[in-house]
Amino acid sequence: MAAPKKKQNHKPGARSLARLLAVQALYLLRMNKDATTAGVLDDLRKMSPGEGDGTLPFSRVDQDFFTDLVTGVSKSASAIRENLDKVLKGSWKYGRLEMVLASIMDAGVYELLYRPDVPRAVIINEYVDVTHAFYQGKEPGFVNGILDELAKTIRS
Repeated sequence: MAAPKKKQNHKPGARSLARLLAVQALYLLRMNKDATTAGVLDDLRKMSPGEGDGTLPFSRVDQDFFTDLVTGVSKSASAIRENLDKVLKGSWKYGRLEMVLASIMDAGVYELLYRPDVPRAVIINEYVDVTHAFYQGKEPGFVNGILDELAKTIRS
């Protein structure tokens, strides 16, 4: 019998980190209605966490991609919400989503709609991974299902 594979010390890529940080930025914008997209982007850029201090290594983030995600979601909010409401079932309407989950969904739908350079499978897998960073329950499966259903119509 083969021994289980040891978990490798995996460092996320620059775009994966950009997605995670973008979700955090979108959450900050939701929490503070007076905050501006430019202000939140500026604040996050000023933070320069070091490796190993438990914070996100901003120096490794694809900063152009990060900026595109945050500004794109902000500019495209109504189209994103319209698409999400088409697939959210029953009482699960956009307005009832928890703020972090809504931020994850917003970023994922933005990429499906406006980033044709990123394959749909990559988008879905990346946001399922981001969801795992915040939740341990059924939320990653929920994100997977919703983004997969949207991808079939958006990227048909």
